[in-house]
Amino acid sequence: AAMRVGHPDLVAPILSRALGAFAARREITVDRLSDTMLLSDAISASAPAGFEDGYVSLSIADRDEGLELRVGPMKGGGAEQLRASLDLPDVGGSLEALADEVRVEHDDEGEFLVVGIAALAA
Repeated sequence: AAMRVGHPDLVAPILSRALGAFAARREITVDRLSDTMLLSDAISASAPAGFEDGYVSLSIADRDEGLELRVGPMKGGGAEQLRASLDLPDVGGSLEALADEVRVEHDDEGEFLVVGIAALAA
């Protein structure tokens, strides 16, 4: 599923519902679903800053190994900035720990933040 969201206030509800719909297709624990929603909220809050035209581009892939969220393409430095926004300096950690993989990819279109959430079966 791919989407472009034009208003920053709509990113969080759209992303959380889309991720929730994909996650619901699997057997999941309440804790794992909560982790996914926390990541969704954090990404939604900071993602709009990475897009020059005001439209946040997202895609969610349902793979054998789990879900993969791709945010982008973003302007130069946008994906790294979004990744850094997951840090929690007050507690000395990062929301990245809630994902199984977080990486930044580059291609001709721009930068992407890629978040992998392993198969959610208990």
